[in-house]
Amino acid sequence: MVNATPAAARAGFDIFQRLGGDVTIDDLNQMLFDAGYGPIRERTYGHYGKLLRAGLDRYISINRFDLARASGAFENASAQSRYRYTRVAEGVQLVIAKGNQLFEAASTTIEVGETGAVLTLVDQELAESLRGLKPSSGDMVSLRFLESGRVQPGRIVDVDLDSDPILIEVEFTELISLSIVEGGVPRATVASDLVLRAANEDATTTELASRRVYFFFEYLEGIRSIANLVDSRSSSARYSEPAILRSLRIESSPQLALDMSALMATLGPWGLVSGVVSAAAALPLLRKQWLEGAKTTAETRNLDALTEKSEAATRVLLADGVAAAQNARAAAVEADLAELRAKAGAAEAELRTHILERVARQVESQDLDPKLLERVIEAEVLKPLRRLGEARIESIEVIEPEADM
Repeated sequence: MVNATPAAARAGFDIFQRLGGDVTIDDLNQMLFDAGYGPIRERTYGHYGKLLRAGLDRYISINRFDLARASGAFENASAQSRYRYTRVAEGVQLVIAKGNQLFEAASTTIEVGETGAVLTLVDQELAESLRGLKPSSGDMVSLRFLESGRVQPGRIVDVDLDSDPILIEVEFTELISLSIVEGGVPRATVASDLVLRAANEDATTTELASRRVYFFFEYLEGIRSIANLVDSRSSSARYSEPAILRSLRIESSPQLALDMSALMATLGPWGLVSGVVSAAAALPLLRKQWLEGAKTTAETRNLDALTEKSEAATRVLLADGVAAAQNARAAAVEADLAELRAKAGAAEAELRTHILERVARQVESQDLDPKLLERVIEAEVLKPLRRLGEARIESIEVIEPEADM
């Protein structure tokens, strides 16, 4: 069997998602045939399951999905499940830069997200001209949204010149607010002034400083994805816009001032967030102390080796004593590690429970998959907070505003 066309693969995933994955490949191929598409292969069918489990609400090709999971910061953001797309039809003036050529055409959005948009041409007579241009992944584009007048640069990440109509997927060079193109109601924001308190405030490398800020911002995007997941299941049309950074002071303990939606602050109160970070930071610190203790034990062995004139029996007794001390220390450290793991688990469970309870209060309908929510909390909230602790941030402190004199 030949590979399915891009159009068939997209149509197949739409059916697969609509049925919640509860369809066999044979039944799915029959539905595709009835709709005028060719069949999909087992590999594509298995890929649909991965997309569904990852929380994606639209089709991403196998290569792009694999690349997104392996890519670094800010690469292929449009293939990350936390950035959801909405079906919106809005006029867009499209300009594609291909080498020294420019292609300009009126187009319409099919789907729009904070990270990009899927477009089709309005004038299909230009389709042949576009096919002659042969745009490909990586080509730079500019979009001018006709209703808002916003001009947004980006790059092509996927193009299907064989479909009718032609489909072009663009990834923006930065996040945009969906309220610009959808007319949604942005949620009210609250100000937060914070210090990411480092366990050791000695000289900090730029690489470690960047890790600390990056994983904190990853947490913010994660909790925002939950806020918008909640609002997408309600009838309020509200929306948590990307947090705005008012100031950032890079030190061993970074200081930040930012504005974020009130729902984000409600879902992730700083006290509970700090508890998760603190517990995560304690684990590598204990491992460091263990290694330093092991070094001290090794130095004791070296001193014993230097006493070459000591009697053999004395050396055996010293060695036995060192081994016994090391075993006792190892047992104590393992007990401490077990206690810290339990504290970390309890801190994460407290934050997870808090989020689930707040979501239950916010969601007006009952169609929010609890398993999906659990996966989002684990991947988008708890994971970056653990990494923040591993980067030796031991707490998140709120800077209270000074009282007026």
